[in-house]
Amino acid sequence: MAEANQKIERISRPAAENEPAENEPEMKVKPEKKPDKKQEQAGRIVEKYLSATLSGTPAGDVPAAGGAVSVKEIEQVLSGDLEDIYFQLPPDIQQKFKREGEAAARKIKGLLDRAKVNAKKIARLIMDWLKIIPGINKFFLEQEGKIKTDEVLKLKSKPKNN
Repeated sequence: MAEANQKIERISRPAAENEPAENEPEMKVKPEKKPDKKQEQAGRIVEKYLSATLSGTPAGDVPAAGGAVSVKEIEQVLSGDLEDIYFQLPPDIQQKFKREGEAAARKIKGLLDRAKVNAKKIARLIMDWLKIIPGINKFFLEQEGKIKTDEVLKLKSKPKNN
């Protein structure tokens, strides 16, 4: 009879939280894997992006992992060899040319920050921007667009000296 009382006690008593019940299979918990360097770097980039987004800083100002190019550098490349043409434009077209150039530089920065850079999109942005110049020669447009695209792509591959 003592054995019967023990069985009743075992069934009626609640199992401890850490102990598996008698009729339930024991669950094994796998240890968490540590993230590798690439995963850690990606996590830091995401954290920077999210903190910049939440703080109100534009995402374009968050530096990329490597080979980050600033909008200022892109603007310098785009404006190179165009000073004479710019100063010959009427003031209203100068303003439009400047505004569209800055917008193109921001879009190009967004394209350069991606893992896979699309040179055709960059060239199209530059050529569309250069079309603002009235009476521009089609061949000059294409030649300048290609030259500036190559220079912008060189900025991406140029190592940073920090």
